[in-house]
Amino acid sequence: MNKFFALPLLAAAVSAQQIGTNTSEQHLELGYQTCDSNGCQSNQGQVVLDSNWRWVHNVGGYTNCYTGAEWNSQYCSNNKECAEKCAVDGVDQQTWRDTYGVSSTGSDLRLNFVTNTQYGANVGSRTYLMDKKGHYM
Repeated sequence: MNKFFALPLLAAAVSAQQIGTNTSEQHLELGYQTCDSNGCQSNQGQVVLDSNWRWVHNVGGYTNCYTGAEWNSQYCSNNKECAEKCAVDGVDQQTWRDTYGVSSTGSDLRLNFVTNTQYGANVGSRTYLMDKKGHYM
């Protein structure tokens, strides 16, 4: 097969999760230390929320794509359709605190296990630490 024809076919087969635009993405600042045989060094990093805890909704709207323990069949009859029709939204400072029960001050990170919201209880908040360059620690 000619390589010029194969490349467009490959690109057509790839689908990616959409990025939500309802809430801006804001990472929490967090200080941490790294230590080796020469001593310890203070660093500044950022905390990001795992996508499994984020709001997944229809592209351009507010309808949940996942509620309870099931995917919304209107948008997610299969993986490809779900990636095309659903978006994972950002987490701003207010959402970190009010929805996920997560806050940071200096080098302290507080994670509430259960956070009660107007929509019900949110349980857990898996987070990851990134360095200044955006590499996961």
